Amino acid sequence: MRIARISFLLASLTGNALWSQAPAEAPKVTHRVAAAAFASDLHREREHYEVVPYPFEQETVIEGAGIDVLPNQRVALSTRRGEIWLVDNAFNADFRQAHFTRVATGLHEPLSLFWKDGWYYVTERTGLTRLRDTTGDDQLDEVEIINDHFGMTGNFHE
Repeated sequence: MRIARISFLLASLTGNALWSQAPAEAPKVTHRVAAAAFASDLHREREHYEVVPYPFEQETVIEGAGIDVLPNQRVALSTRRGEIWLVDNAFNADFRQAHFTRVATGLHEPLSLFWKDGWYYVTERTGLTRLRDTTGDDQLDEVEIINDHFGMTGNFHE
């Protein structure tokens, strides 16, 4: 361990090895978003990655809160507005080929989401709920409240 520390110290003092090389330029990343980009952010965002907006219908607003990738490569997404969506083809090269299906509504501000053994576990503001599709129609028709003892008052900051 001492030898490694001394080698590091000598390399940094002499400007030897990796320390004297300029950092490599980071590759540009394609960032797929489910909302239109704000005009004020476009210049700054495009310096680092490409923004590819998804063409939603006018009424659809996705404010993503929780996300999980399912074993079949579908993406499950919970929204602040109390919905769960499944996204097919989310990993296609052309994100416009993705297909969004709303599978649940009426949750209380889901903050996180994960899938395990056929159940979607959702942390809401008021507790923990799990949901599943029992009929295979992509609608979460069974809902089980695991814990509703989080406590909630009118205080916005709790």
